[in-house]
Amino acid sequence: MQCQTLKQDIAQAKPDDYDWTPIDLNSIGAFILKSYTEEHRLTAMNIMAVAEQFKTSEQWGKLPQFKRPAESGRMYYGGINLQNCPAVIRHAALGTHHSYDLRSSVYAWQIYMLRAIHG
Repeated sequence: MQCQTLKQDIAQAKPDDYDWTPIDLNSIGAFILKSYTEEHRLTAMNIMAVAEQFKTSEQWGKLPQFKRPAESGRMYYGGINLQNCPAVIRHAALGTHHSYDLRSSVYAWQIYMLRAIHG
């Protein structure tokens, strides 16, 4: 892993080129020890290796995700990122977190907005 090169690239980049995602190092470390597939274990190890280079505390590191905005307005990420990894690894990397189902919540949001607009 070329973490030193990554650190140099980030140091030379504009501040808005990356999104910084907090990574729970304890959680992803436990996942690596229990991982059932070699592919998942290696992916998790790569994420952990990068996040450890940007530690903010004993338990937390940050994963720099290189932004690649699409013309549609959607944000894609390049390099090592959580967007392109399996959900089980993403959940392990984020540790304790809340997950929202936007497909089902959009209706509640629309009703809220209609009530706000029409009083």
